[in-house]
Amino acid sequence: MNSLRNRLIAASCLVLVVFLGLVGGSVDQAYEDAAHRALRDRLQGQIYALLSVAEFRDSGDIGMPEILPEVRFSTPWSGLYAQIADAAGMTVWRSFATPDWGLSFKSGLGPSQFEFQRLETPQGASLLGLSFGLVWQDGSGKLKSHIFSVAEDLEVVESQVEDFRQRLWVWLGLAFFGLLVTLGLVLRWGLSPLRAVAKDLKAIQSGSQGQLRGKYPRELEGLTSSLNSLIVHQQQQLERHRNRLSDLAHSLKTPLSVLGSMLDGKGSSEIRNVQVSEQITQMSSAIDYQLQRAATAGRLGPIHVIQVAPVVDRIMGAMQKVYADKSIKINIQIDSGLVFEGDEGDLLELFGNIIENACKWCRSKISISAGKVSGSDLSSISFCVEDDGPGIAEELVDRVQNRGVRGDERAEGQGIGLAIVSDVIDLYEGSLDIGRSDLGGARISVEI
Repeated sequence: MNSLRNRLIAASCLVLVVFLGLVGGSVDQAYEDAAHRALRDRLQGQIYALLSVAEFRDSGDIGMPEILPEVRFSTPWSGLYAQIADAAGMTVWRSFATPDWGLSFKSGLGPSQFEFQRLETPQGASLLGLSFGLVWQDGSGKLKSHIFSVAEDLEVVESQVEDFRQRLWVWLGLAFFGLLVTLGLVLRWGLSPLRAVAKDLKAIQSGSQGQLRGKYPRELEGLTSSLNSLIVHQQQQLERHRNRLSDLAHSLKTPLSVLGSMLDGKGSSEIRNVQVSEQITQMSSAIDYQLQRAATAGRLGPIHVIQVAPVVDRIMGAMQKVYADKSIKINIQIDSGLVFEGDEGDLLELFGNIIENACKWCRSKISISAGKVSGSDLSSISFCVEDDGPGIAEELVDRVQNRGVRGDERAEGQGIGLAIVSDVIDLYEGSLDIGRSDLGGARISVEI
């Protein structure tokens, strides 16, 4: 299921089914319980109604009037039945509507004791019965015990419950489809900004526009901003590669012209060999120079979370081998768990050039520190390298960041180390500061 809209609809359907199922089941059970509770209350009311019209005679008998409070007691097969039994369980009175089924009502109940029970008729019908124990005194002062019992057919109640259940699930089903349609419309409206992003991306792909220009919701601003940054990044990389190819072609043009002029065979072979060697060396240097420029950051690979400390340790391990004759004393202070979110090649270019610069110019000491930038909402880190070398003159600070400029023209190198650092910093919208270290040499601070 590759459609985000379909995924949301499927998940919403599942949630709706579970929710409406729970609601429907709860309402159904509540209605059924309420119906049975109402039936119990009615039966209790019928008991009280019979007690109110009963005649308690001095002889110890109980008489009932012909006209009872509830007309269904006098209507055959009305579904409402009543009887009175004595202490021995013998029936002493039965309502006109009550057939001689010999229903097993409760017996042996104490005074004022109610007892509900389910009963079955010989025809298989279900009844809910209620029995009430009564003790009274006859004319001679003897205590007489009787049990008043009533029962009502459950078919009516169960029919009402079933009818309510059917209507309930029909309405819940209609509610489900109504909510589903509404949800589909809401999702279509809610996902319209994503369709707008896709439309703008197609326009960028076709070349009709350069960036995402739509007015997007706040939740998509981070995404669209990142996409615009990625597009600008790609454009800058493409432009950089074009520049590198142009620079390389320009650098090779003159040596190739010189080599072409040697084809006429003038001059001794020894002189030509020296000249060819010089031009080959010049071409090799030009190629190396342009390759280093092309390799500077600008990668479009995925962003990684990289532990800073292991990268610095790896760089220092290599530097200590290269400058083993200096016996450099190194002080490293890196915050525990500090990470860099970006391309590992960029991090190696950045830290490697700064650390190599310090190792090259220091006398015997280097201090390296790194930590998260305090108060920043972004994932920004700071990196500082100090040495005890001659340092960089203030008037050269801006110049040494340009390609091909060295702090000491007599020293070996191409003078592009700090320029590469500047390129990487620009890609990550960071900052570079070059100053005087407390150790006496240069202090190069970076924030990205």
